[in-house]
Order: sequence, then structure tokens, then C-alpha cells
Amino acid sequence: LYQFARKETSRKWTTAKCTYDIVAGEDDFRTLYVGEKLSSLGFRAIFKEIAANADGKEDDGGIVVAKAFMPGVSMSPHVDAAIGVDLLAIVSMGYALAGDESAAGALAGAGVV
Repeated sequence: LYQFARKETSRKWTTAKCTYDIVAGEDDFRTLYVGEKLSSLGFRAIFKEIAANADGKEDDGGIVVAKAFMPGVSMSPHVDAAIGVDLLAIVSMGYALAGDESAAGALAGAGVV
């Protein structure tokens, strides 16, 4: 987990998207991961690592490095990730994709934010 990172989430009716950016400067953010909640009955999400090209621009496609799902009606998510992936970043993005705005309130109440 990076000490200085930004996470932004946008939700729609059945899908959601979350980006995990590393702070490189005052107004300079480099996207490291993008997570997408898929439209399905249960929770299913994929996480991609966004690599910078030689010219410094970010690759739009990304490489899938993790997936998350909840089997059946259980409330215990399963995460499968590639070696070298920041699992804390992926899990925090997964909670942002699955949950509502109460996660931020819970972190603030715990003194984290």
C-alpha cells in the first residue's frame, strides 16, 4: 500500500469503476490500478494494472492482475491475484466497488481518515 495514494469511485445502477492513483506531485497523479464491478447477480470485479508507456502516457487497456467474486449468497469475498500485486490496494478498491458511502464514514470514525 502506497503512503500517498488517491482512490476515486464512480457507481452506476449495477456497475462501478474505481481508480487507484499514486501521488507523484501536487497535481500529478499516476494511475496504478483500475477496478470494474461487473453487472451480474453476485459481486464480480476485475482489476487491471495500468502501465506507463515509454512516452510517459498511461496505457488505456491495462493487464488484468486480480479478480474478486462472492460465490452464491455468501458474504465472504474471494480474491485471486497475480504475484507482486498490492493486495491491500486491491481489497480497498473491492470494498469501494461493493459498498456504499458508509465505508468512508467507518474509516473516519476509526480515526484513519
